[in-house]
Amino acid sequence: GSGRASQKGISFVPLSQARQVPVGSFLDTRKGTVRLQSASNRAGDRQTGDFLSSIFQVKQSRKRSAKGLTDLVLKGASFNRCRTGRRGKGASAAQVSRRTIRRLRGNAKGRFRTRGRYSSATVRGTRWETRDRCDGTLTKVRRGRVVVRDFRRKRNILLTAGKSYLAKAPR
Repeated sequence: GSGRASQKGISFVPLSQARQVPVGSFLDTRKGTVRLQSASNRAGDRQTGDFLSSIFQVKQSRKRSAKGLTDLVLKGASFNRCRTGRRGKGASAAQVSRRTIRRLRGNAKGRFRTRGRYSSATVRGTRWETRDRCDGTLTKVRRGRVVVRDFRRKRNILLTAGKSYLAKAPR
């Protein structure tokens, strides 16, 4: 069967059983969970993760230096809702909403990275959540460790279980 595409110009194919999904594919897990298995090296070792609550694109570098790092790039949703009425010097930071625009939850073993609008989160076997919000990209760690790269501040932040970090949007 076919359904409505979640991204313009992309056809939608429902997954009801195990299938190969090419690198570069868009996955819509807003109403379900997908278990991804990707190669971690050229010898055929694999890494696995469960992902849900999002539309995302799967990417993976062919470079040996990447060591099988699988990128999950958040897609879909519009940030137009985030615009405030006032602009310029009179606009305060309190006017920016904490409203969640898109999110991705994951539980994975292996090397996975989720990319939001203002930060990315690289994991090695953990449970975490990445939320793109109007005021920035929020990363929450439920189990394990996550390295968050704040694109605006150009810094890496190590988060452990129970911690969160907000990479703030520019004002």
